[in-house]
Formats: sequence, structure tokens, C-alpha cells
Amino acid sequence: MLFLQDAKNWECDYTQMSPDGFGTSASWQFASLVKETGHGLQSLDLPTMYFLDPRVLQHSCIQTPENAIRTSPHVSSLLGDASNTMNVALHFFDTIHVWLPIISKKRFFELENRQPSLRPQLQFLLICMKLVTSVLPEYPSNPRTSLYYMAKQLHLEMEMAGILSTPVLQAGILISMYELGHAIYPSAFLTIGACARYAYALGMNKGAMSAMTQPFTWVEREERRRLWWAIVILDRFASLGCAGRRFAVEDPEPNDLLPTDDAAWDLGLTLPDDARTVTSPSSSHMSKFGLVAQSAWLLGQVLRHISSKHHDHPLHDEEGVRLDCTLRALIKAAESVKASNCEAIGICYSALITLHDPEASLTSEFASSPEYYRWKRNTVAEVSKEVATESARNAHKVTENLEGTAPWGLHLIYRASASYIKINRECRTPDSVKALATLRQMLVTMDLRWKAAG
Repeated sequence: MLFLQDAKNWECDYTQMSPDGFGTSASWQFASLVKETGHGLQSLDLPTMYFLDPRVLQHSCIQTPENAIRTSPHVSSLLGDASNTMNVALHFFDTIHVWLPIISKKRFFELENRQPSLRPQLQFLLICMKLVTSVLPEYPSNPRTSLYYMAKQLHLEMEMAGILSTPVLQAGILISMYELGHAIYPSAFLTIGACARYAYALGMNKGAMSAMTQPFTWVEREERRRLWWAIVILDRFASLGCAGRRFAVEDPEPNDLLPTDDAAWDLGLTLPDDARTVTSPSSSHMSKFGLVAQSAWLLGQVLRHISSKHHDHPLHDEEGVRLDCTLRALIKAAESVKASNCEAIGICYSALITLHDPEASLTSEFASSPEYYRWKRNTVAEVSKEVATESARNAHKVTENLEGTAPWGLHLIYRASASYIKINRECRTPDSVKALATLRQMLVTMDLRWKAAG
């Protein structure tokens, strides 16, 4: 350590200077302030400094203390030995990761092997991987298991310890996914909001003046983008049942980049001309997760549109027509992907039903336009028929791959079922009765994986 004394006989410590030997203006002012205000100041931890004056850390090499939080023996016992831990990770990447690719395989295993200081955070992430991949027994079916409470407790401990890191955000997103899929409310809604604030704290939002850590590689930068998009998807999906609810994360801008090719990202490869923006024309070359992100963006546009109190005249709803056309175009694009993207298609259909639901709008626009009301109802019925047809066609796929099935289609199947109940009350036909039975059976099957279906 380097200590010098100046003319006033004050001890000066230069051990925290930047690598080039000179501190930044902000950090120099901070050091001077500490020296001049005398003794007795409490020490500042890294997160506190980051929030009070992030300029101090802009050009520093300060890292989070390695002993910020200790590994709990109970957590270690839940995960088991190295072989069991590996199985938890591999099972996650074979199932959930297929439709929610927010954790880089490459980075995950590198961090596990090379950065022991992150071990408590990675163990927390592994607990959440184990949680979200677990299939609950049919009886009893309470999703608030001991593993769930352990994950929630660890989430709180990470916050209390002042930990700000990507693995903790990833774990929080998996918790919110579990809560959303199993209808644990209001926790699901609140956890999504907490993840949004956590991402903002990490500086992942556009226009952030500083960030706790800066991405050093393309893989890490893409991972951060995917985490932000995952929060957008969860946030919009959680608002499906209540138009007008304020979003936890801001709307993506038209020129924001979508997630790139999923397989290439997993391998750490950069593909030329792979980057696409939110408003880029959809094509068969887009990644599955990119299509899901784009469909969630459109869902957000629909929710804002129907909750607006300043609609155009019902017969001149240009914004509604534009959204309808865009959603149908995205459905065609998703269907053209080599591996059919049921997740994006499901979200688009949910957005279409929400857009045309006569009872979803916050205005009384249909009172003066009964023809428009009937057209809306007919559109919802047509979409419900398509959903019933697709459900019958894909029922065996869902049954065969139940563990790897995403919950994005649950709300859609529910809304289509409600539509058929109304249809059967007014004009029951053998086809409508069969369609409703198909949709109900799909919910029964999905309930074996995601309890929200029940």
C-alpha cells in the first residue's frame, strides 16, 4: 500500500487510483471529499456508491467483494454434488431454454468454472433452474413448494446483500416465469416489476448513463438484450387479463434490436446481417425468440390501443386495422420458420382476440355501432376456430413434450373456450361442441405442467 504525508501532516492513500496512475475527475473529487470531511465516516459499499454517484466508478476497476454472501449448506444439499448440479443445468437447457433462451450456455459454464466469487449467485440461479423445470404432482397441486419458498428467500438475501449481477436477474426472471405459469398472484405481477427495476439498476435500459458492469463480448451483450426482452414479454403477457394496467418496463423503440439467431448465440458465433429491428419485416430467417419478442411488442401496442380513451370512430379505426394486418403477417412469418414457432403464434392470436374483443375496450364505442360490434364478435369467433383447429392438430406434441411446453398459449386457449361457450349458447352445432371439448382437454393436459391452466 502507498501512503504519503502532505504539508498538513495528513495521510494520503493512493492505492485506489486508476490503472494509468490518475483518477478521473469525479473519483478525485470523491477522494478529496473523504479526506477533508474528517474522521468517523461510515464506509460505502459498491452498490451505494453506484447509486449515489456512478461517475466515481465509471473508469475504476473496483469489483464486488467476493465474500458479499455465503453459500448456504441447505442450498448445497438441495443441488447435490457436481453431477446432480450438471444434470439440473442440462435439463434446463433441454426444456425451458428452448423457448426462453436468456442464459448463454457458453457463459454459464465459463462462469461456473472460472469465477468462484460468483458461486453463491450461480447456485441461486441453479435453484431457480431446478424450480422452473420441476413438474408438480397432480395431487396436491400447490405450486408454493418448499423449493419455491427457498428461491424467494434467496432472492431477498441477494437484495439485502447488495448484489447486482446478471445471474441474479436471470434467477429473478425464472421465478417470475414460474409464478406466471402457475398463477401465483399477486407475486407474479410484483416479481416482474422487481426484475424490471433490477434491470434498470444494472443499466440495461436504453440511454442509461452508467452501468454496474459493461459487457465485454458480443455474447454477453446479446445476453443482456435477451434479458431485457424477456422482461418485456413477461410484462405484456401478465397484462393480458387487464387492459390499461401500467407496464413495468418501457415500450421498445422501432429501431431496437431483436434477439439474434438462438443456435449461433449458444455457440458464441456472430452471424453477418443477422441483426433485425422491432419494425423489420418478419421472415423465415428470424430467430424463434426474436419472433416471440416481436409478437410481445405488438401485444403491448394492442393493449395500449384498446385502453386508450381517444379512439377514432369505430368505422375508421386505422390503428386497429394496422395492428390486425401486422399480427396476421407475423403469424405467417412464424409459421414459415423451420421449427414451427408456436410460442410467437400463440401470443399473436392472443393479441388478435384482445384487439377484437368487443368487451375489452375501455370506451363505449360500440353502443353507436352495432354492426361494428357484430364484426368484432365474428372476428373473435374466427380466431377461436383457428385456435381450436391448431389445438387438435398439436395435442399429441404437447403431450409428448409436456416438460418443454411454454405457458404462452394458456390465456389464448382460455379466451377461445370462453368464445365457444357463448357460441354454443346462441347456436350449438356438433362442430362447436367438439371444438369446445378440444380446447377444454388442452387445458386439462396443460394443467399437468402449468397450474394456471386449471
